[in-house]
Amino acid sequence: MNDKNPILERSIEFALQAIKMSDKLRKSGQLEIKNQFIRSGTSIGANLHEAQYGSSTADFLHKLKIARKEANEVKYWITLCNRSPHLPNAEYLMEEIESIRKILSSIILNTERNQKKKGKE
Repeated sequence: MNDKNPILERSIEFALQAIKMSDKLRKSGQLEIKNQFIRSGTSIGANLHEAQYGSSTADFLHKLKIARKEANEVKYWITLCNRSPHLPNAEYLMEEIESIRKILSSIILNTERNQKKKGKE
């Protein structure tokens, strides 16, 4: 991965949106959910950026899998926000987090396939 990689840019943009959403949660008095939301929403990009400098393919994959776990977690918080009348709506984030999750899964799958091919050669 490099700095011009679209998934890196998307993760930064998503983190900025997560920060905005966490501010809405703070204003609504939902501090615990705010903390969880901002942690998982910004962790995706942090792990992707760390993956760039992984010491091995296994390290790279490990960081990508953590990023995907965080994306799954933030999807949970978005779902809670969308279903609760007591939380600010976050529907506008659902499409992007789904897209990020799919891209991460694809990168992980392709990297694992390439690893297996190299092992057979």
